[in-house]
Amino acid sequence: MTSCSDMVCQAGYIAGNVSGGATTQTDGCATCSAGTYSAGGAATVCLASNCPAGKIASKTGATAVADGCTVCENGSFSVGGSTTTCSDMACPAGQIAQTVTGGATSAVDGCESCLPGTYSLGGKFTSCQNSNCAAGKIAAKTGATSSTDGCIICDIG
Repeated sequence: MTSCSDMVCQAGYIAGNVSGGATTQTDGCATCSAGTYSAGGAATVCLASNCPAGKIASKTGATAVADGCTVCENGSFSVGGSTTTCSDMACPAGQIAQTVTGGATSAVDGCESCLPGTYSLGGKFTSCQNSNCAAGKIAAKTGATSSTDGCIICDIG
């Protein structure tokens, strides 16, 4: 009498169904998609990844709970877990998204005010724009929200 053997998939893969039956122990192994992982063996379900906040689960065929976690680019953030895409930052007007070591963890994490002489409309912008004050005026406001916000008349002298 012969018996069926369990499938033995490598890490990052799960045992799937094979139409007509598997002919080898690795026949029908399927790759886990981004946001999931598997230690392999006879597992039939990929488990949810758990990346720290500021990172996303971007790797297909992940082999451990935090395998393939990548930092979100400047101007975006992630709350972590098994999410596979970063969300756009939402800095208030007058601020820009600065690089956060380990990745931004909220829509306003790492937002910093523009220096005098510059402004920002907010959102996911990563650099301030130059102010455009009329002749005889200077841009003196930190966190300006438009090209003329914070323009003041120059002192005589």
